[in-house]
Amino acid sequence: TASSITSATANTNNVCASTSVDLTANGVSAGSGATLTWFDGVGGTGNNLGTANPLTVSPATTTTYYARLDGNCNTVESSIAVTVDQTASSITSATANTNNVCASTSVDLTANGVSAGSGATLTWFDGVGGTGNNLGTTNPLTVSPAATTTYYARLDGTCNAVEESITINIIYIDTSVIVNSLSITSSEAGVDYQWLDCNNSNAIIMNETSQVFTATSNGSYSVEITKNGCVDTSSCITISTVSIEDNQLFKEAFIYPNPNQGIVNIELGTLKNVSVKVFNMNGQLVYNKENINTAEFQFELNENAGTYFVELSSDNEKKSYKLIIIM
Repeated sequence: TASSITSATANTNNVCASTSVDLTANGVSAGSGATLTWFDGVGGTGNNLGTANPLTVSPATTTTYYARLDGNCNTVESSIAVTVDQTASSITSATANTNNVCASTSVDLTANGVSAGSGATLTWFDGVGGTGNNLGTTNPLTVSPAATTTYYARLDGTCNAVEESITINIIYIDTSVIVNSLSITSSEAGVDYQWLDCNNSNAIIMNETSQVFTATSNGSYSVEITKNGCVDTSSCITISTVSIEDNQLFKEAFIYPNPNQGIVNIELGTLKNVSVKVFNMNGQLVYNKENINTAEFQFELNENAGTYFVELSSDNEKKSYKLIIIM
């Protein structure tokens, strides 16, 4: 008897490389001496793929497959082309134009070697595997992280999903403080400090640039910390336990008139060996006088109109006063 095959079909087509495809020879009637055999070349050439029906194949490129019956009376075959036309995606790396930066610094992220396969669009996320926030499709992408963050450049297409990551490290500044009675200690060690008066529009407190600040009067205080060029400020801490006795040394001291036009009078009372220092708003020393032992002291401040700070020191104690110069 003669052999016959009606057709050869595939359960899917137009696939990605190496996708599993089931091939079926339909209407198979094997004549005398014939066995159904699959080949990837016409006329029984190429590779002998076996006799299964259906047959599972995973072509890397577009391939035509042949279902063949070769018997005593005749030879017949039917073919099916499996088209591999869906491409995979790839990304070589993700890089940044800078790293180890201050919080909220602008950083440009770049996905390199991007090849977007079928159905894929480059998208940035701040979570692995397409999780977290969708940051957009720009390449390069500009971000301004407040904390150390890992970013993911992702291609998720028909054939595969790939991603590359880059971590932007933020220079961390510990702005927490430790309060112990009248002393406030910055938790960040080995950096630059400037203590501020929160009740005076965060004005700097003259000569208070240590890790530890001891309040001499009730108020609200914070510390500005500079680390590797980055600046951050602690929360304001209220000190309300400075007793009247703590201020007894300077109880008789006061400045008059205030505001004034540069002629400054200081009532010192019984203070001895007094040091008078005047600082501008930038913390620069603009006037200094030592070893004052009079009940009253007058000096002329030849500076521009503005706000200054007068620091009185005596008997290893000190107190600051705000001075306004008008013209």
